[in-house]
Amino acid sequence: EVEVTTLVEVTTIIEVTSYVTEDTSETTPSGEVKYEVDGREFYWAHEAAFDFVVYADGVAIDGYTLDAATPWDAFKANGGGTYKINILVDDEVVASINVNIVLKGDASLDNKVNGLDASGVLKNYNKAIDPKNPDGTGTLSELAMFAGDVIGTTSGTDSNRQGRDINGLDAAKILQYYNLLMKYDRDGKNTEDPAVISEIWATVLK
Repeated sequence: EVEVTTLVEVTTIIEVTSYVTEDTSETTPSGEVKYEVDGREFYWAHEAAFDFVVYADGVAIDGYTLDAATPWDAFKANGGGTYKINILVDDEVVASINVNIVLKGDASLDNKVNGLDASGVLKNYNKAIDPKNPDGTGTLSELAMFAGDVIGTTSGTDSNRQGRDINGLDAAKILQYYNLLMKYDRDGKNTEDPAVISEIWATVLK
């Protein structure tokens, strides 16, 4: 069963691809296999797979499963937020890693993308550029910043609030996505299919 908690604020993260390592050495008895997992922390919900590497005594292995096979599986179970993903070997949990999953464009973090998200991005931008706000911080949390930065070239790999360029262009793309999403829905397409969501974003951002 996937554990989920609502994320209010996320710790500051670096601008490049962010990875975390979970070490089980303190709980691994002497003589037994030591498992570790390296993986990306932030994911769009529609991404096809997690980006993990699991090590057994320092050697990368393939013979493991996850209790949530994809970001979409975790998202559909409990919505956006912070998840503890367990790594299982022979049906036994050997390690875990915390990840953050959200719909791309969902700056309001309410598990849907619409005009409210575009409005939130604009409010964040206006506060960030306000001369009376010298530190340049906006109104959005770390995860909301990640969700709203739809044009960012690093996509799901980036999770840094510092240096993010979230502005009116992101808001416009979010609105464009929402309008196209509604058209797909009227046309009878399954807009809760991650492949369809990916297709719409690819159209919007091309």
